[in-house]
Amino acid sequence: MFYDLLSLQGCTNSLEDSIITNLANQEAEIDIRMEDIILEIDLEEEYQKSQVEEND
Repeated sequence: MFYDLLSLQGCTNSLEDSIITNLANQEAEIDIRMEDIILEIDLEEEYQKSQVEEND
């Protein structure tokens, strides 16, 4: 019975590690998307500024 508890604990730790890894990966993906969105907004703002400067 003691062995079975250790075995189950190992599975639980593995599951917890997997969940933590998945969450970390999801956070990294969100960070990358946010950076892409910010870059896109910055580029759009630069484009709009250049259009205004051309029209002046």
